[in-house]
Amino acid sequence: MKKTLLSVIAFLFLFAIVACSNDSSNSTNTNSNENETKNENTEAPKQTQDTVSIVMWSAPDTFNPYFSQGNYGKYAGGELVLDTLLDYDPEYNFIPGLAKDYKVSDDGLEYTIILDENATWHDGEPFTADDVAFTLKSIMDPEWTGTGYVSLALVKGAQDYKDGKADDVPGIEVVDEHTIKITLNTPYAPFLEAVGKGLWILPEHAFENVNVADIATADFSKNPVGTGPVKFVKYATDQYVEYDANENYFLGAPEFKKLILRIMTPDLALAAFEAGEIHATTRTGIGTINISDHQKIQELDNVEVTVFDTMSYQTMTVNTTKDYLSDKRVRQAIMHGIDRVAIVEQLLQGKGKVAYGPIAEESPWFNDDLPSYDHDPEKAKQLLEEAGWDFNRTVTLSVPKGNIIRERSAPLIQQYLQAIGMKVELEYMDFPTLMELMEKQELDMALLGTSTGMVDPDSNIYPFFHSSQFRPAGWNTASFTDSHLDELLEAGAIETDQERRKEIYDEVQSIVADELPYIYLYYEQSIGAVSKELKNAVPNQVGIEWNIYDWSFNE
Repeated sequence: MKKTLLSVIAFLFLFAIVACSNDSSNSTNTNSNENETKNENTEAPKQTQDTVSIVMWSAPDTFNPYFSQGNYGKYAGGELVLDTLLDYDPEYNFIPGLAKDYKVSDDGLEYTIILDENATWHDGEPFTADDVAFTLKSIMDPEWTGTGYVSLALVKGAQDYKDGKADDVPGIEVVDEHTIKITLNTPYAPFLEAVGKGLWILPEHAFENVNVADIATADFSKNPVGTGPVKFVKYATDQYVEYDANENYFLGAPEFKKLILRIMTPDLALAAFEAGEIHATTRTGIGTINISDHQKIQELDNVEVTVFDTMSYQTMTVNTTKDYLSDKRVRQAIMHGIDRVAIVEQLLQGKGKVAYGPIAEESPWFNDDLPSYDHDPEKAKQLLEEAGWDFNRTVTLSVPKGNIIRERSAPLIQQYLQAIGMKVELEYMDFPTLMELMEKQELDMALLGTSTGMVDPDSNIYPFFHSSQFRPAGWNTASFTDSHLDELLEAGAIETDQERRKEIYDEVQSIVADELPYIYLYYEQSIGAVSKELKNAVPNQVGIEWNIYDWSFNE
């Protein structure tokens, strides 16, 4: 059964709860070996015509996506096992998920969501509106430690519930078994995406007798139960995740019997494609082909290769709480000092674009009047001198291990900055450690990748710039504060007039481009690959698995 369109282009309403680490290193795995039988052979199941194998660069840290540090756990436990109320096709049109329809009141305050009555949980329990209400209220609970609350902050009664001042949320009403109504305090332009695509629905019965504070460590984090197209079977630590096809999937049963999510580095993945052991890449930043391997994989006769644009981009976060990095002229000097064009042309081999801010040029929300910050070492030196920079000071650039292109960019950036008089030392570390140190505001600068997978400006800016979004609540890793920017972000989220909204976000981008708490390096293109044995799987920026139930093998 094919998904049918619910809406046209989705750029008007959107919020992402995640940001992408883009880290292909083996991140710390908190699940240990608890999903394995002792002394069990952890070799992946044998390849058959009923088994699809896909690749992910690094291990999931949990299978509860709301508590994953990066995108590996979100993918392994969220995108494959759980479902959202709505989904996207590759053109960012809304298509049905757990919701088969919805209605929005004329004043933009009431959202009535009609659920698919054919959806069931993998353990056979029925899926109902109570599960949706449970998920939303859990995220609003004072003891909730995961992501997602920003998407729900404007729901009527949410803040009182979050503050422990109320026992219930009047803005969440279960109308009947398959209908739920959500009422907002004020219109929120991206709300449909925020809740429809941004939140995974959790099974209420799986958390029976579990306090909200303990949801992160509940058994679900190791043995997830969902409504999605595949069912979790086992996790062989750091090796693979095994799933069975959900033969009762409400959008149509997959034609394969088993899915194996192989965990391997990009170089091993290339060899596995050549050997016919892998059928498809997954998502940008967690399981695509390295640019350096593009030519090699194109030469394989058994693989179709696709190069596609993405919403992913690489930045250098600057810790604005450090007094020597707090002057925007220092950050502007860094921007002028780095030859971003050379990085795109040489390191990315032209598969990317120079980035000017948090919104891609292809987006209708892009401000085309932003400064370009061309490579100008003399201008950079002048700005450092004006800012009173101590040229004897050494600053540290921290680099998460694993993403080869990003690792290779670090010494280039170091050389560019040293050419303008900044002494820079590099330190490499695993992603969880880097994020922990950044949360403590201990790092100077760090290379990070971001991928909201969304188009609306609220999703691409608010989590990274609003003063309420310091880690772990959000992704303001630069610890940047600007009261006027906060006001604009809050106004943009509730403004329903699109022309006025564009004006607001143009001003937001201008402030961001002037202050530069993040040094924007480049927007990435991704290289996806699919075995010629597999039909209907096409790599794209919303995720190759969007139509996984339609995948099949060639005869």
